[in-house]
Amino acid sequence: MDIARGVASRLTSEGGGIPIWSADGRDVFYRSNRGGAYDVYRVSRDGGTDELLLKTPNSTFVEDVSRDGRLVVYIEGNPPDIWILPLADGKPFRWRETRFPEDEPQLSPDGRWLAYISSESGRFEVYVQPFAGPGRRTRVSINGGGQPRWRADGNEILYLALDGTMMSAEAHQSAEFEVGVVKPLFQTSIRTVAVEDQFVISRDAQRFLVAIPDEGSEPLSVVVNWPTLIKR
Repeated sequence: MDIARGVASRLTSEGGGIPIWSADGRDVFYRSNRGGAYDVYRVSRDGGTDELLLKTPNSTFVEDVSRDGRLVVYIEGNPPDIWILPLADGKPFRWRETRFPEDEPQLSPDGRWLAYISSESGRFEVYVQPFAGPGRRTRVSINGGGQPRWRADGNEILYLALDGTMMSAEAHQSAEFEVGVVKPLFQTSIRTVAVEDQFVISRDAQRFLVAIPDEGSEPLSVVVNWPTLIKR
């Protein structure tokens, strides 16, 4: 979409979703199930022929692209694991393997750290860990959270609390990653943090573009363990 002119241009012809911009704004990475499972593709912002980057038997979710454009970070598997695709050799590798779901990975601007969510504690929380090599894992969120986003200078992480509150966490980076003040910014109408890519931020984290539910739609409530409620 050309915002100034209000004109939309179609980039793909065979379907696609979850687009991610390259840092230089020249390419769009996305997933498409034209071959059966959801594979990873790249296409120029100016259009042309798209390029198949990764084909797997499992569906993938493209999550992030490194600033230098060399690495694609994506999710694969059930429960999901974080995978890295180096574009130089096209040989993906699993970043970390656990028995708990790990999702929504975001590289820090300098590529040293990876923010992601995990349900290891029993609910989704935001964590930061060194991207390359071993190191201490630090929890960022308070009482649950999801969809972490780095400010362009790497000194702040924005995320959604479980009730849809937009949160800000100071990020202090030296030899170790440290979390500073964590505070609420504003309330959104987002009902769940389990759906990805519901907001984006400007480089200075002063402007937010938030996807809000259609006012005409009714939320769907799911009741679990309902036989117990009947007994009461």
